[in-house]
Amino acid sequence: MIARPAPDPARMRRVFGENLRQLAGAAPSITALARALGINRTQFNRYLAGESFPRPDVLYRICQYFDTDARILTHPIAEIAAPIPPPRPLLSAFFGPVGPPIGEDELPSGFYRMIRRSFLFPEKYVRNVVLVRRQESIPFLRGYESKTALTRLGMENSLHNRVFQGPVARRGNGFIALVGRQLDHGVNFQYFAPADIPSHMIWEGFIASPTQERPNARRVSRIMYEYLAGGVRAALPLARSGGMISPASLSPLEKSILRPDALFS
Repeated sequence: MIARPAPDPARMRRVFGENLRQLAGAAPSITALARALGINRTQFNRYLAGESFPRPDVLYRICQYFDTDARILTHPIAEIAAPIPPPRPLLSAFFGPVGPPIGEDELPSGFYRMIRRSFLFPEKYVRNVVLVRRQESIPFLRGYESKTALTRLGMENSLHNRVFQGPVARRGNGFIALVGRQLDHGVNFQYFAPADIPSHMIWEGFIASPTQERPNARRVSRIMYEYLAGGVRAALPLARSGGMISPASLSPLEKSILRPDALFS
């Protein structure tokens, strides 16, 4: 019998800490995430720093919350993304051939800044962080709905209920995504393509919400994605400050893409 090498606790702590930082990257704050998981903030910081392992019961809560498994102690998170069934047959049935896999050079895995006009509050814009990860070479979007939006809809705005996610497929020179929340299974449709802006990794397009018409509400909005090359460090400040903003708070670049004063056509 071939003896297996003994696990390296120091390496496992480092791997777990890095994985936990990536998983926590899209949360609005570390404090809110630790509270949702029922973990002391000081102890949570030790996990993030690779200084400590969680107890089995705490590890179970973390795995359940992020829809992953105990391999986050030993493998990079990119290798153990949640086992989502490949959507290619389903997408093909509705949209035709989905084309070749979307390469990292076309839509990199990692964090993105997303901004669009709010459907419920058309005088405001929603700005938050979205994570793109891959499962069997297929990109998936994952992010968090704003607390204000869920409260307006009469839904509990807990961190778990705010999660939205969905697969991305190729369409022409851009991409389509079907994205929904876990709570009510509502789905929106997105189309976005690379923007011709030198020195920026930006995608522009639109998002449509298939809901009933409501007074003073919108169902279609322009949308913008910007890749955050700085990873978790760049994503965390944006995640903490994300939410509703006024058109006056848009940057010149955002205004040029989202065109607040122009109707969507």
